[in-house]
Amino acid sequence: MKLMGEKLVEDYHRLGAFDYTIIRPSAVYGEWDVEDRVVSKFMTTAMRGETLRVKGADEVLDFTYVEDTAQGIVLAATQDVANGKVYNITRSDEQQYTLKDAAELAIKIAGKGSLEIADRDLSFPKRGRLSIMKAQRDLGYSPQVDVEQGFQRYYDWYNQNPILWRR
Repeated sequence: MKLMGEKLVEDYHRLGAFDYTIIRPSAVYGEWDVEDRVVSKFMTTAMRGETLRVKGADEVLDFTYVEDTAQGIVLAATQDVANGKVYNITRSDEQQYTLKDAAELAIKIAGKGSLEIADRDLSFPKRGRLSIMKAQRDLGYSPQVDVEQGFQRYYDWYNQNPILWRR
């Protein structure tokens, strides 16, 4: 669906309707995230001392802290070189993080919670890491927050806002 949306944008551009820059973020997390996304689910569940259910433990995601995503969007929106292009705006870390790694990190940081592994949910597409080389080259994009730092920041913020995660 997302790819088809991109193709529609490109078609309208070819017709002269508007200029565009397409941004592809991935596994974005951070302050004020909604609770039904993977990192927020993991963190709130761990903080509640509940069981984190991981469907597809070996699935690799490009966990990207919200500040890095915002930096990439601003760079793409403010530079003429970005017009008519598609950019992956992710962490694209050399160290790969699986869903299981992310769940274990949330449990470690929260100091509680447990882990339950299940088969991958086949109704969700298989994901992986995206190359950010084009965004680095064209825009000077450079993500600054590594996954462990980002998870710790997210935990600290949640801890200061217990109304958002306590039941």
